[in-house]
Amino acid sequence: MKVTGSSTEKTIWNYFIVKGMSPAGVAGLMGNLYAESGLNPQNLQNTYEKRLGFTDASYTAAVDSGAYANFVRDGAGYGLAQWTYWSRKEAMLNYAKKTGASIGDLIMQLDFMYQELKGYVAVFQVLRTARTVKEASDIVLTKYERPADMSGAVKAKRASYGQAFYDAYATEKEVSTMSNSPLVTYTNITKNKTSPRNHAIDTITIHCIVGQWTAKQGCDYFATTDRECSANYIVGKDGSIGLSVDEKDRSWCTSSRENDNRAITIEVASDTEHPYAVTDAAYSALIKLVADICQRTGIKQRHIAAPEEATSDLAYNAAVEALKDAGVAPEELDLVIVGTASSDYIFPSTACLVQARLGAKNAAAFDLAAGCSGFVYSLAVASQMVKSGLYNKILIIGAETLSRIMNWTDRNTCVLFGDGAGAAVVGEVEEGYGVLGIDMGADGNGGKFLLQPAGGSRNPASEETVAAKDHTIHMNGQEVFKFAIQIMGKTAKRALAKANMKPEELDMLFPHQANYRIITSAAKRLKMPMDKVWVNVDKYANTSAASIPIALCEAQKAGALKKLTSSRKFKRGGMATIFTAVFIVVVILVNVVVSLLSDRFPSINIDLTANQVNSLSEEALDVAKNDVNYDTTLYLLLTDSWMDYAANYGYNYSPLISLADKLAEANSKIKVEQIDLEKNPTFANEYANENIGNGSVVVKSEKRSRVLGISDLFPSETNQQTGQSTVYNNIDSSLASAIKQVNLDEVPVVSIATGPDELLTSELNNLTTFFEDNTFEVKQFNILTEDIPENTQLLFLPTPNTDYTEEELNKIDAFLANKDNTKSRSLLFTANPGQADLPNLNAFLAEWGIGYDPASVVMESDATRYLSNNPLSYISDKVVDEDTGIDLISGDYSLLLTPSSVPVEQLFTSSNNVVTYPILTTSETSYLQKTQDLADKTLDEVQSDAESADKKAYYTGIIARKALDTTTTSNYANVIVLGSSSMITSTYLNTNTFSNASYFSSVVKYATDTTNTDNTVYSPRVQAVTYDMTATTAVVNFLGLGVFTIIIPVVVLLVGLVIYFKRRHL
Repeated sequence: MKVTGSSTEKTIWNYFIVKGMSPAGVAGLMGNLYAESGLNPQNLQNTYEKRLGFTDASYTAAVDSGAYANFVRDGAGYGLAQWTYWSRKEAMLNYAKKTGASIGDLIMQLDFMYQELKGYVAVFQVLRTARTVKEASDIVLTKYERPADMSGAVKAKRASYGQAFYDAYATEKEVSTMSNSPLVTYTNITKNKTSPRNHAIDTITIHCIVGQWTAKQGCDYFATTDRECSANYIVGKDGSIGLSVDEKDRSWCTSSRENDNRAITIEVASDTEHPYAVTDAAYSALIKLVADICQRTGIKQRHIAAPEEATSDLAYNAAVEALKDAGVAPEELDLVIVGTASSDYIFPSTACLVQARLGAKNAAAFDLAAGCSGFVYSLAVASQMVKSGLYNKILIIGAETLSRIMNWTDRNTCVLFGDGAGAAVVGEVEEGYGVLGIDMGADGNGGKFLLQPAGGSRNPASEETVAAKDHTIHMNGQEVFKFAIQIMGKTAKRALAKANMKPEELDMLFPHQANYRIITSAAKRLKMPMDKVWVNVDKYANTSAASIPIALCEAQKAGALKKLTSSRKFKRGGMATIFTAVFIVVVILVNVVVSLLSDRFPSINIDLTANQVNSLSEEALDVAKNDVNYDTTLYLLLTDSWMDYAANYGYNYSPLISLADKLAEANSKIKVEQIDLEKNPTFANEYANENIGNGSVVVKSEKRSRVLGISDLFPSETNQQTGQSTVYNNIDSSLASAIKQVNLDEVPVVSIATGPDELLTSELNNLTTFFEDNTFEVKQFNILTEDIPENTQLLFLPTPNTDYTEEELNKIDAFLANKDNTKSRSLLFTANPGQADLPNLNAFLAEWGIGYDPASVVMESDATRYLSNNPLSYISDKVVDEDTGIDLISGDYSLLLTPSSVPVEQLFTSSNNVVTYPILTTSETSYLQKTQDLADKTLDEVQSDAESADKKAYYTGIIARKALDTTTTSNYANVIVLGSSSMITSTYLNTNTFSNASYFSSVVKYATDTTNTDNTVYSPRVQAVTYDMTATTAVVNFLGLGVFTIIIPVVVLLVGLVIYFKRRHL
């Protein structure tokens, strides 16, 4: 293939980059799309052009106009991804109609594809984090596109396509994942722009559209108009926010090119007459957008060195002021250290230049290159040299002229940095002053995220490196920011611990001035109010190694340090507190700027628990940040006594409190409340049907609530052979899934019909949890006295043992036949051996082509196929033949058990617009046994019967499907009968050993047309504790009380005392 550089290619590339996918992820996806459609959004599958008599363009036009009404069901692949299966094509058609776009519109298909990909959790995660094109390409091929041929040759070819896109676009850096606002709801990039802008952004310009448009209307207008006009953002009358020109580019908004080069421009929907009023929704969205633009950098001004000034000049000026303030003459200095990443020369050192200019003839001098942490590293070195007695007075300087090494066309960096210098004199102080705690570290594995690629021995200067601007700062801002947010609080607490201090003891925090959001995150994790945090990033930007001394100097001139010196707290160590705070935050940022560790190195975290159970997964953090649309409260039904009690049985609730608090920190819409049910008994009344109790969690939004029980938070599995039970910590995934689900605008409804005699009554709570875990709203109703709840999509009859009356069956029939309901709806019935004869229900099911025989039970004669010597509990042989057209199953169900199943009969394949399909079959070695005869037989007798029995495959599950309105593509009724009610009991659903849960989930999602949606958050499942069911209480008490409560704490205490006394005598 040849990369053409077409606007379509660039649009697709930029679209997914802006959405947060990694370059390798986008390339892997595009390689697959190229293989499918040649990146043509109107592409009709070649083999169908002749069959249907259409070209790409005529097919698209016919679908748009309604002249061709079989788009959903014709089986033809269409569009970028060659969508083929009917439910996916139907969803895309509905999306196109909803947005008012052509079915062949590129942006519409990209929007639809992005939403669809979010439902493919594993695929979506890889596309966001992929570091190789092959990794992304393979998962798109095998988990998203899933063509017939997924051979190694096909994988290699598609990966090569993706690599071509990567080579063409990944190095252009045309779009930065930090460039544009995350508040954008619609994107349509216009050609009316200049790329890139030639000035750093320091202005926001706001205009009125003079028309009450939506963001989409505004973006589409700028994308198609021949008038030379545009804006970076459009705020719609409904509060929508559109992106028309990337922030890195200059829009054509005002009559001043100078203004547009330095401004982010915003057009806001308004009335057409004076005073051009805007709606409340538009005004609110505008405020949020402007705040986001400011907060993403926090920079309002910066200082740039004059053309004739170098780093040593700034360092000298700062040194003169520091020496004057300290009352120290240059000749008294023993050492000069300059922390800098922008030295005058590679050699001599900037420190030598400053030493000579000052006339500090008795001082040694060297530079310390530690990026933004240069001053703090210098302070650490100097303080230890003074303490050791090697030197008495040391001048330390942090100085930078980063403007000399910035690429002014790269918005990743040019808006962030400034020039400056600060200095301090370090000398001997009395007890209680000085540096109390230091926490330093580095790991070069993250160096690739922030570097100056050329100019050193690895990549010497050349015409090529200059042309490529490799002598400027290259930074992956998203990775740097993500790292800082994730570990700053943890490492800060470790540094405080070294100083024997707590965060609340700090009087002032001087963080490195990198970014306002990083600063506020650090303060929040340390639970420090912002009035105790010194912030000047808005005045100076990020001055790297100079930021801390500039902040200290500014605080001193403002009287902030002087005030602290007059307090008793200062005299007892307040100055040390300030310097400790400096070390805490800035040394943390050593890793950010110099090396950047990633989550793969958990040893740096304070969370010392096995498997990091007190740390949020990236998946959970993503939910908290991006999927919370409504105020959401986590009610933790916990008391200290309950937690102690639960711990004895392997349920450690401490991580629950920790993770809940971190979710709340990630989004202000999330609140956490701890409820004592004994003190607040009325709380449970609202959830009377949910069986809540101590240890439960209620996750509630204005849309709905979810109750998480102990089995959700700590699922367990029992080995069928050994009897050993393993408890898992599933808190992270459960909380995140519940939060995501209660924030959905709409979820399908499953209504469970209850009456006087259902055989699955004892399993209803477990089934309710299962449905809710799969993002269904569950309603229970008494079919004898109540109507079927509104909006029901799946009506579940949980193995009734009493026949239904004519009135009740009429309710079911009306539910299935309701043509006014535009969504498909289904009836699910489970059978059981020995179930009572239900002639009325049997007659009803016969009309749908399904019968079953509860007087018989299917047995398995092949001992290798059944479990624990039980021929009633066997592995099903087939799950839906591929040629049926039913896309019900998408996984490996080789361990699907259908225990104690009755045979289900297919009475017809097609009749009166009803079509039936088998969805479960047994092996060819199966046979029938009368239920009443089975109870009195031994295993040997049963096996003897098997030898002489007639053997064949039996259906144990059938679905019947009826189109209620042939003019539509979504109005269907389904009736599903499963011969084994046991297969959906907790024994088989609540374990990963068998594939019953996956299968039943597929059945339910198919029945509700939600096959391609998945709102469960998957994070790695962590083993909490493994214990044998026969373990004695004495053993448990010894481990819990003896080892963990007494022995380990005593050892830690003794070690701490030894260290304490050793330090006192240093």
